[in-house]
Amino acid sequence: MLWRLLFIALIGGAQCTTSDRCPAGGDLIQTTVKSFQSSTVNDYHPKRAIDGRTDTCAKTRPNSQDNSTWWKVQLSGVYQISCVSIFSKDQNDTIMTGAPVRVHIGSFNNRIDSKICTHITDFNRGQWNNFTCTEQVSGRYVTVSLPGTRPLILCEVKIYGKRKDLINTTNSITSQSSNYTNTEGVPYSSGRATDGNVTACAHTIEMEAEHWWRIDLLGVYNISRFSMYNKKTHNTNITGAQIHIGNSRENNGTNNKICANMTHFTEEQWNDFTCAEQVSGRYVTVFFEGERPLVLCEVKIYGNKKESPFELIKEKKTWEHALEYCRERNMDLATILNEDDQTLAELEARNADTPFLWMGLHYTCILEVWFWVADHRLEFNRWAPGEKTGDCDRSAVMERVEGHKWFSKSDYAEFNFICQKF
Repeated sequence: MLWRLLFIALIGGAQCTTSDRCPAGGDLIQTTVKSFQSSTVNDYHPKRAIDGRTDTCAKTRPNSQDNSTWWKVQLSGVYQISCVSIFSKDQNDTIMTGAPVRVHIGSFNNRIDSKICTHITDFNRGQWNNFTCTEQVSGRYVTVSLPGTRPLILCEVKIYGKRKDLINTTNSITSQSSNYTNTEGVPYSSGRATDGNVTACAHTIEMEAEHWWRIDLLGVYNISRFSMYNKKTHNTNITGAQIHIGNSRENNGTNNKICANMTHFTEEQWNDFTCAEQVSGRYVTVFFEGERPLVLCEVKIYGNKKESPFELIKEKKTWEHALEYCRERNMDLATILNEDDQTLAELEARNADTPFLWMGLHYTCILEVWFWVADHRLEFNRWAPGEKTGDCDRSAVMERVEGHKWFSKSDYAEFNFICQKF
C-alpha cells in the first residue's frame, strides 16, 4: 500500500507510516490506567488497544441505530496532546474513515468541554496512522468515536504529549470547615485530600449550612486546571460545588474569584475543571453549600508558579540604610503594585525577625504624597486603618503577622526589609 498524506478536516493532520512514532514529537504517554468502550464483543475488551500488541484488538458491537461507537482511555494525569497513533489490522471491518479523535475532559457524554484533535478522512489498514493535533488541546481522556452503525476496531493506540504542570502540594497547608470522625475515632481531616490515596477522603460534618475545603499553596500560581477524584459511597457526589482561587482568606477564601462551578461530577473517575478565565492565587477553596458534607478523596492542581522578585533581608537597618543596601546590590526596596505582589511579599515577611519590614514606600513633605522609590504611583494599598498619615520622615512597613497590613513608621526605626530584584 502506497504511503500518502491524509487530509484532515477542521484542525488536524495525519500521516500514514510504518512507524508508531508521531512526527509532531512529544513523549509517549503511559496509557495503563483505565480504558472504556461503548460495547464489547466477546473478549475484545478496551484494554487490548493499549496492551502493546498489534495482533490483539479492542472491538465494539455495531450499532442498531445511527449512533457513534466509541473507545476512550483515561490518562494518568492532564496532558497537552500533540499526536495520536492508531494501528488496525488489514481487514474490511477495520475501516476508520470518518472517526473523530477527541481529546477532552469529563465523562464521554460531556462534550461541552471537549476539543477535537482531528477528523479521520481516510485510514490505511495494516499500518500505523499518525494524527497530529494542530490546535493546542489538553485533557485527561482521549476518545476515538466512529459515527454510524459500524463496529469500532482498534488494535493499538499510542498517545504522545507533555504532562501539564502538576503543582507539588506536599508542603502545602490544608484546612476545612470541620472534621468528620468515624466510629473508630479516625478524623477525616483536610490533609487526606492531598495524600495521594484516592481511598482516604477528607470529610466535613453534616448539617452545617456551608462547607469548605482550602489549600494554601505557599506561593502564587497561575492555575490552569483543578482535578478531583471521589470514590463512590455516601455523599461523594459534590455536583454544585464551587472552586475559588485567589490571594484572600476572607470568608474562608470564598471572596476570591470563582474558577469553576461543578455542574457535573462523576464518582470513581477524575473530574477535571478549567477556569473560565485565567486566575492566579495562593489559595484554592472548594465551597459546598447545603447540609450535605463536603467529601474530597483526592485533589490535584495544575499551574505554573510565579517567580518572586522579593528577597527578605534579616538585618536591622533604618529605612535609608535599607534602601542603600538594596541598591548597592542592584536591587531596590520592594514595590507592591497588586494583589500578587502583596502575597509574594507576605510569604517573605512571615520569616522576618522583626515585627515590621521596610518597603520602598516613602512620604515626601515637599510634594505631600506617598510614592514608591522605584518611581510608581501609589494605587494599590493595604494600609491599616488610620495609618496613611502625612508626617515627614516617615516610610511604610509591612507587619509580619497574619493580615500583613501596612503601617507608617519613623525612618530612623530599625527593621528587617524586603529587596526587589529587577
